[in-house]
Formats: sequence, structure tokens, C-alpha cells
Amino acid sequence: MIVGDERKKLDNVGWGSSYYDSKENNMAEALSFESIKKYEGQDIRLEIKNLTIWNDSGRDSLKTTWSLGFRLDQSAISERETVEINKEFTFEKETYKIKQVEFSALETRVVVTGKDTKLMKDETGMEYRVMSKLENQFLNARKVDEEDGYVVDHKKSGVFLRSAGEKIEPIFSKGEVEGKDDEYIMIFAPVRDRQDCILEVGNDIKIPLTR
Repeated sequence: MIVGDERKKLDNVGWGSSYYDSKENNMAEALSFESIKKYEGQDIRLEIKNLTIWNDSGRDSLKTTWSLGFRLDQSAISERETVEINKEFTFEKETYKIKQVEFSALETRVVVTGKDTKLMKDETGMEYRVMSKLENQFLNARKVDEEDGYVVDHKKSGVFLRSAGEKIEPIFSKGEVEGKDDEYIMIFAPVRDRQDCILEVGNDIKIPLTR
């Protein structure tokens, strides 16, 4: 990212699903990276270096720098309300703690920790991450649609929110967003009533997301 004389490499926090437009015969890919909202009102240029291209013959690469310029208007910035929760629940004999819930007009983020959400170490001291039981449950209801990418399979159990009597679906295209080393972040669609919000894990676990 280039803003004036500042040049900064953005941390990639995940890539989302693809969307195929059959009428236009083209593909769109959702990308996500660290917040740039502090640059509100400024002209920004993003440089995306080197592209990986999938075609009928397999994977290919293109050595290039793709430049994209825009002005970050206030309307593109979402304010986030953070509510500290600190509630524990047990799923498949593993105890998790809900640290906080982050509400915005674009999404709802639930931040949790647990023994199996932490980075692991092998015998050489190298750190690695494994899929926690909660993450596996969160992704259990995910399926791939040819045009819409990752969508919810309502025939399977998963992890959902419920607000004002309405079932709130996960946003699977942001499933790779990472928090701190011991955190797992689940992202859902925005909720209608932030005071009446419940996390549903599987068919039996329901936790009110209130202080």
C-alpha cells in the first residue's frame, strides 16, 4: 500500500471464496487484509505483485505488478463496537472461552480461546496450528456453490448466531482471518439486535452473548 510518501506491506489475513459470473464468463476473488481505516480521506494505491492463474492446463503464474488506486471515503469505513464477554462453554470435551464479540454494520465477530486454538510446537520447537474442534464444527455447515463460492448447507449442524429470533449465518469467505496466537475468530453476518444475541454451537449449546 502506498499513501503519499509512505509505503507499507499489508499483512494478509485471509482470502475468500470465488464468485463465477456465467453471463460475463469471469471470476471474482474476495481478498482481505489488515485495516486501513486510519487513512480515511486519503488517496491510496495498492500494488498486488505476481498473480497465480488457474486454467484448463492447471496452475500458472504471472510476474507482474497490478496497481489499483482509490480514495478511502468515510462511507467505506465501518465502526466496530466491542463487548467483553468472558464466558466458558464445553464442546466435545473441550472448554472454550468467549473473550469478546465485535459488532459492526458489515459483520459480527466472535473471538474465542481454548486449549486447541493455541499454536502447537513439535519436538524441534517449530510452531504450527491445527484445526480446533470448534473450528471443525464451524466449517461443518460449509459447502461450495459453483457461482456463489462458500455458502451454508442448512442440512448440517454448524455454529450460528441467533438475534431477535432470526438465525444469523456464518461468513465463510472470511474463515481465515486470524487474531492473536491463542485466538480463533468466527465471523457472521450483522445482527439486528445486539442486546439479544445467542451463539449456537451444534444442536444443544446456546450461549447468550451478553456481559
